[in-house]
Amino acid sequence: MMRSFILILALSPVFSHATTAVVEKTKGNKALVSFPSGTTLVPGTLLYTNSKKMRPRRHYVEFSAKSIKTKDKVDIGSGSLDSSSDSSKLDLTYGWNTGTWMPWASLAWTQGHTDTTKTKGWGLGGGLNFNFIKNEPGQDLVPYASVGALLLSTDYYGTSSQARTQGLLWDGGIGALWYPFGELVALDVSYHLSFGKLDISGSETGKDQNSISGISFGTVLSF
Repeated sequence: MMRSFILILALSPVFSHATTAVVEKTKGNKALVSFPSGTTLVPGTLLYTNSKKMRPRRHYVEFSAKSIKTKDKVDIGSGSLDSSSDSSKLDLTYGWNTGTWMPWASLAWTQGHTDTTKTKGWGLGGGLNFNFIKNEPGQDLVPYASVGALLLSTDYYGTSSQARTQGLLWDGGIGALWYPFGELVALDVSYHLSFGKLDISGSETGKDQNSISGISFGTVLSF
């Protein structure tokens, strides 16, 4: 059973510093201990532990907000139209943490406008994060890459017409988690790019080659 402790390395009778290590296995009074990369140990180094276990990070809930830029290439009948718009996106995400991999599922809401059109939408997504550094107790900064998919439905309200786009968007991103307050709360900053071909329904039908990009800021609760 894995157990985490704060270990104080006494490198000399005068100088010492604190680091975090993970007890991987135990047998009797012996233990296999993993230290962060860059830690230097020599035979005879004294290790002191406290008895307080660190909070695990097996699951997490995240609320994030994103300012996004949407680009559309709309094909209706024999004509086509290129357009772009600014909008806001809110995400509520639940995920699992294995250390290296973090699968997740999310709900999304979007709202935006152009000079002549207002938009409202919702989405259901899922995906997987790969952590370049294991997300485990004691690790304060965790950079990651993300891939996923989002099933998105958006309503467009114009001055004299209404339309809806629906379809699947593929998503990729990079970001980092920062735990400045211990193991419970983290801050998440990431950049994402989504793209896909959506179906247009309403007064006219067609296809929308859609791409969405933006920077996301989130708050993560780990437990």
